[in-house]
Amino acid sequence: YRPLEIVVVNDAGDCVDEVIATARGEYGADLTIKLVNSPINVYLAAARNLGLGEATGKWVGYLDDDDELYPHHVGHLVHLLTATKARATHSISLMHRGSESTDIDHSLLPYETRGFKLEYLLEENVIPVNAVLHERSLLDEIGYFDSELRANEDWDFWIRMASVCEV
Repeated sequence: YRPLEIVVVNDAGDCVDEVIATARGEYGADLTIKLVNSPINVYLAAARNLGLGEATGKWVGYLDDDDELYPHHVGHLVHLLTATKARATHSISLMHRGSESTDIDHSLLPYETRGFKLEYLLEENVIPVNAVLHERSLLDEIGYFDSELRANEDWDFWIRMASVCEV
């Protein structure tokens, strides 16, 4: 999907200049990359909020540094949002079976999800953060991630999102 804006938030981690330079070289002029460096670790919710503050696109998606997206992920979700006039959508995600520190099978399995419905979200967090794409304008209604939360900040965000629109 092009044009694409990427906001990299470095939450007091290792230098990412080389990674950004490689991406710029590989993807060229139709890829905008903004870097936000936080000198102190502000944790997930506040780091995501720093990125959201820099994002200017119509749609927003998320990607943590230990996750990856398939090449057509964004394009498919934008197509779905445009075709259905929805304000938010999500994809199926895959997760590794077992951990790298064990001898367990490392094949990919679908992340168990029952859908992005408020009644399900009130019971459990069923959507990984990297699966979601939503209109940036939803932030005006539901706010940003709750930076007081050290865990489940995405779950709280999904509940607020599902409370104002069908996903």
